Amino acid sequence: MRNATTPRLALVWQTSARLTSKVLYGEAFRAPSYQELYFQTAANTPNPDLDPERSRTWELAFDYLASDRLKLGLNLYRFKRTDLISGAGGTFANVGSFTVRGLELEARWQATPSLLFGGNLTLLDQDDSPAEDVNIPDEALHLRMDWAFSPRWAWDAQVHWFGRRSLPAGDPRDELGAYSLVDTTLRYRH
Repeated sequence: MRNATTPRLALVWQTSARLTSKVLYGEAFRAPSYQELYFQTAANTPNPDLDPERSRTWELAFDYLASDRLKLGLNLYRFKRTDLISGAGGTFANVGSFTVRGLELEARWQATPSLLFGGNLTLLDQDDSPAEDVNIPDEALHLRMDWAFSPRWAWDAQVHWFGRRSLPAGDPRDELGAYSLVDTTLRYRH
């Protein structure tokens, strides 16, 4: 593939003084890597006839300014990826497609001039797929706090929770359970 057109279109409507509505459409591709096309490894045989992976996305999004300090968001989307590249059979091949439908909820609250809370929740409905790299959780939650408690000091903390991940039919491994990550940073500006 020498040329590719990957359009991205958006219709943005200021529905009211506090509500913005958006309809978006986009296409993308992932060209096969050099290894997938030409490089022999102990685990995989290359395939110079691979097609690129392609994707199409539709989104319907709403941003609502509930107050000067509280912003809410809702995003509904459908993502379809085709011509997935997989090396699971020993030779790289295009193995099929998968579709994800999703919902994202987002909130940002400026509690005080120096204290900000934010978070988002993602819920997915995924098709079964023959590709091993589609193994993403159906639920995820991210929460964050940023506090500038003095002119030179700031502290932030984040919690990321990921729900369990199912494996494709026939995969002999144990299902991946839910897990959480906690990050925190303390900064001093000299």
